[in-house]
Amino acid sequence: MCSKIANFAAKPENMLLKDFFTRFPDEDSCVSYFKEIRQSVGISCPKCGGTDHTWLNGRKSFQCKNCGCRTPLTKGTVMEQSHLPLYEWFFTAHLMTSFKQVFAAKEVQHQLDKKEYPPVWLMMMKYRDIMGKRDSMYKLSDQVELDISYFPTSIIVTDDDGQKRIETKKTTVLVI
Repeated sequence: MCSKIANFAAKPENMLLKDFFTRFPDEDSCVSYFKEIRQSVGISCPKCGGTDHTWLNGRKSFQCKNCGCRTPLTKGTVMEQSHLPLYEWFFTAHLMTSFKQVFAAKEVQHQLDKKEYPPVWLMMMKYRDIMGKRDSMYKLSDQVELDISYFPTSIIVTDDDGQKRIETKKTTVLVI
């Protein structure tokens, strides 16, 4: 179940940052979206296995109509047992997957306006862990194309007379 839920973010919509804020302006919009995802995947009661549930909005959980067992919205996901709002999870996921730049946990902490660093760091580590697991599911197959590319790099060279100068050269990189 966890992998199915993690897959909802696997097909990015190439959403711009401004579009993210429009689509997910607050916590309620994130809860509503994630609730729809959970319902489309299907909720199974951990106690009796029932699949017919009622949504408890105040508790952000599903209640089994058969036995009354409650299943939190984030149960079985990377967000389970987190005290961070769903909005912060969504925003962080967007930052980590929509930009070529790698964001440091300190920068995400700043963007979220959080006082504490450890929860943000842990959230990012959990995301990186599931991203790595997802990447390991895919193997290169069929025909693989290799190419060589060159990137300009600079090094500091000291001449015989002790003068330092910057020398630019092309560094070869293998691209698959």
